[in-house]
Amino acid sequence: MFQDNKIIISSNTLKARVTRANNQFKEDSRIPEIFRATLKDYKGTGYDRGHLAPAANHLGSEEAVSDTFFLSNICPQDPAFNRGYWLKLEKHIRNLTQEYQTIEIYTGPLFMPQEDKEGNRIVLYRVIGKNDVAVPTHFYKVLFLHSTNGEISELA
Repeated sequence: MFQDNKIIISSNTLKARVTRANNQFKEDSRIPEIFRATLKDYKGTGYDRGHLAPAANHLGSEEAVSDTFFLSNICPQDPAFNRGYWLKLEKHIRNLTQEYQTIEIYTGPLFMPQEDKEGNRIVLYRVIGKNDVAVPTHFYKVLFLHSTNGEISELA
């Protein structure tokens, strides 16, 4: 289950009852058109369409898997990052469900400042496509690990 930038997973929600194979990335008509990313925005940019809430976390529900393919759940990601460290982190989090009853996950993009030549701190980031889809400079995941005895651990 996911809403906004939060998802909750457990070993039960990860049980594969459906596949992601028949899903396609799609525009989110709930987003006003002026703010909406399109498939054309990503074409030829060299960026992956990186999931914030990965489809693999929702294989227990066809609707939930389908929802992960809305472009509102996607950020431009460098392919090496998306298919490398980010993927490894997502797999590691799924493996944690063997130790914890549920895992609450908050994920999102960051746009971190940097210092310019004059010493000013400014935020610079690339945009792609006609709709100026922002390419984050960084990403975050914060985890709340819920054990069977009611204890909660936090990882960031």
